[in-house]
Amino acid sequence: KPLPLICSSMEIAKRIVKFNPTAEKLAEKFWPGPLMMILPNKIDYPIWVTHGKKTLGVRVPGSDISRKLAELSGGVLVSTSANKSGTNPPLTAEEAMNQLTHGIDVVVDGGPSMGQLPSTIIDLSSTEIWIERSGPITSTMIMEALRA
Repeated sequence: KPLPLICSSMEIAKRIVKFNPTAEKLAEKFWPGPLMMILPNKIDYPIWVTHGKKTLGVRVPGSDISRKLAELSGGVLVSTSANKSGTNPPLTAEEAMNQLTHGIDVVVDGGPSMGQLPSTIIDLSSTEIWIERSGPITSTMIMEALRA
């Protein structure tokens, strides 16, 4: 599946993917925070990022450190989970290092994770809204934000 992108700001995300009114409203409500939105690409990324899809998952994380790293990298970082598929996400840098035993060059210890649930993933690439993964931002919260 495509690799998610961490953006330093909503403005940067808007350069990468095509926002629709729904995405705009949700980003204003929940970013920075644990919401990834899948939207149509504006920019061609390498196949190793997109896996051939015409959509990308983007988010502006709640972590100041993650946003700053993205900013220092030109506004965007290719990201992935810090856990093996099917396992709980690590809550500390030490847990992350223990789960991911190889292929890691640097670990930035920003303190314990802000939450135990992985980010909510919502697909807004078509006319329908699909919640790909439930997380801290529930379907009820999403629907309330869209009605506001």
